[in-house]
Amino acid sequence: MVVSLNDLKELFNHIIDEREAEKQAVADNEHDNELVGADDTAKILNVKRNTLWRWSKSGYLIPVKIGRKPFYKQADIDRIKGNK
Repeated sequence: MVVSLNDLKELFNHIIDEREAEKQAVADNEHDNELVGADDTAKILNVKRNTLWRWSKSGYLIPVKIGRKPFYKQADIDRIKGNK
């Protein structure tokens, strides 16, 4: 079996491209899973905290509770910002 230098270069470039795509996917996933506090979420969405509470009750924006404090996923906030 004979492998040329160009074949090796192409293989390494392909592997590097795959790794970069994986890194980007992980970074995007980490951003989507960030949690944002209720006050900051209300400011970002330009609503009051009682609106967040109503959205929670209706299932429109479900918080993640840590203790008794509500936090909101960045991906959900981005989804709502996109709908506005």
